[in-house]
Amino acid sequence: MRIPSKVCSQPWIHIVEKDFEKLKDIVGSKEKIIVRDEQYVQTLSIVDEKLDQYVGKEVQLTGFIYKDEGFEENQAVISRYVVSCCVADASVYGLLVQDKDMANLEPDTWVNVSGIIDAVDFNGRKMPVITHPVFEKVEQPENPYVEEFYIKIE
Repeated sequence: MRIPSKVCSQPWIHIVEKDFEKLKDIVGSKEKIIVRDEQYVQTLSIVDEKLDQYVGKEVQLTGFIYKDEGFEENQAVISRYVVSCCVADASVYGLLVQDKDMANLEPDTWVNVSGIIDAVDFNGRKMPVITHPVFEKVEQPENPYVEEFYIKIE
């Protein structure tokens, strides 16, 4: 995710870009990538941008099962609602999972999933996919939304 340069005159944008660069270093150095709410969109964007660098690494994230009508029975996305401005503009964002057990999980079920990042051709686009997933059903978080432009680096 790149922020348009015309917006970069805002002082907080420089902080977000600086934190995003720091997050790239952190994610790149980890063997197991834990996708936290405070860095959800940014972490998945980093993996997507440099997918070949992350193939074979373990990933863990929490989200709900999203199944599109175009998916095969063994496919779903572990998703969160992403807010850019307000809840009314929320959209679904997540990681594709391919596994025979996906057929047993109902849409909108909240799960914590761990698995291995691989690459798959999906509708003509190379994208990350979680393989060999291990699922744990969890309760919906108090805040099911994640923010697009918020990064908390610890």
